[in-house]
Amino acid sequence: MKVEPIVYGDRKVFPVSAFNKGLGWYIGRLPVVWVEGEATELRRREAWANVFFTLKDAATGACLPVTMARRAFDALELGLQEGERVHVEGRADLHQARASLSFRASTIERFGLGEHLAALERLKRTLAAE
Repeated sequence: MKVEPIVYGDRKVFPVSAFNKGLGWYIGRLPVVWVEGEATELRRREAWANVFFTLKDAATGACLPVTMARRAFDALELGLQEGERVHVEGRADLHQARASLSFRASTIERFGLGEHLAALERLKRTLAAE
């Protein structure tokens, strides 16, 4: 794939669309990887083709937006809840119109109770005991 710049004298300038296209191509060459984090901000609607959520690293606060085809997500029958710790397999993806990076998931596996969900469960038990 070749992205051509516009030449202005000794300067090569890429239009935004060409730059984004080249960046998307480069990012698309990255391998499939597994990423671990807590599932947060889960957004799923019947009318949408994709499910959206954020993977969060509880230790550092780092976040990664994730998209997954709704049919593939529904087929997993996970009943995924906010704060659950998961392993997500997928690859980096760039939405070229906005140059926004996300992680395109192909599968999700529950890994354990995330720190936020664990804290919520402890609080529920404490309140129930009172």
